[in-house]
Amino acid sequence: MKIRKFIAPALLASVLLIGSCKKDEDKNEDLGESPMGEVSPTIPSGAAGALYFIKNVTVYKDPLDNEYTSEDGSALAWFNNYTNSDDAGVVLLNTDTLSKQPEGFPIAMPWYINEDNTPTNTAAWKIAGSSKVTAFNHTDNTAFPEASFTAPASVSISGNLTVNYTVTGANDGVICSIWGESEETVAKKMAAGSGSVTFTAAELAKCAFGEDDELMIQVMPYAMTSAQYNSKTYYFLKQGALSKSTPSKP
Repeated sequence: MKIRKFIAPALLASVLLIGSCKKDEDKNEDLGESPMGEVSPTIPSGAAGALYFIKNVTVYKDPLDNEYTSEDGSALAWFNNYTNSDDAGVVLLNTDTLSKQPEGFPIAMPWYINEDNTPTNTAAWKIAGSSKVTAFNHTDNTAFPEASFTAPASVSISGNLTVNYTVTGANDGVICSIWGESEETVAKKMAAGSGSVTFTAAELAKCAFGEDDELMIQVMPYAMTSAQYNSKTYYFLKQGALSKSTPSKP
């Protein structure tokens, strides 16, 4: 099964899942990337940009029921216009360079992105600048908020699924998502301080076929801070995504 890390920027239109190389059995090879629903952290109006650091933790099982955990990081940024980010010159997060991607891959909007960052609470952003974006540096030491939950041994798509979770660390909200081999995703934004989310049978049926197909459950709290540079306000997000797989049943 392909385990996907979650790129979760504040797009009004969509958020995407990005494929990684973990897999367990051939029948799940198609559990790859797919667009998510219209759920994302809200960036206040008037923002001059937003910069995101995502910690992705994925727990999955192989055919012998052995459990494995993978961890990696992703980074994204947009400047002035989130539907088509302005050129900001060289954009660095710690020592990693973000590259501006064309529209549609791997996210819906042409943003700056790097899919291979080491997640650390210290996020040192360096923006070289351009004719449209004035250079600035910013260090965000906000700790990643982290989620914990227990995935059920299996999920019946004929009934509702309630996931109880705990969030550690300051956060401004939680995005809970499910997706499966149908390549449909259901995502819900929950308030800070929340501790459970329910997905209906109809929502489950959109994501999995109920024939031992893998269903991914993800809980992602996020924290947001802001700072002003050159009289413009930028927002900095830390997002901690925990994903777990479970088989679906009729």
